[in-house]
Amino acid sequence: MEEAWRYSCTLSPGLDDINRPFTFPSNKFDVVHSRLVGGGINRTRWPNYLRDIKRVLKPGGWRHTHFDNARKRRIGDANKENTRQLLRTLAVFPFTRRLGMSIADVDRLVDRARVEAASPGLKPYFPLYVCIGRKPGA
Repeated sequence: MEEAWRYSCTLSPGLDDINRPFTFPSNKFDVVHSRLVGGGINRTRWPNYLRDIKRVLKPGGWRHTHFDNARKRRIGDANKENTRQLLRTLAVFPFTRRLGMSIADVDRLVDRARVEAASPGLKPYFPLYVCIGRKPGA
């Protein structure tokens, strides 16, 4: 861990509408991290979406994308712990910042959601495909 602190790191996050052409200039980013957006991208947008990512990457830049695929569902116990942890992670910001709930109220709500999520009838699944690519030119 100490080794990581020896390197300088700057982060310039950006946000754009994935269903429209990117507004970022070409060769802007060293890394484009696009996570679990598959369900939100219009089918006809995909080819241009991937071209936009390539365009905004600097030469030698990295694309890191995660895709979910409903056709490759894996249902079972393997995801119960992921679901248990994810519930609180997803709940804290919107419920405290947007709805004004206290952390204690959020925790009570999450506890109830965890009981429901552990129900054998629910069978949550989170198939995940990771794609990492590098733009030529480094």
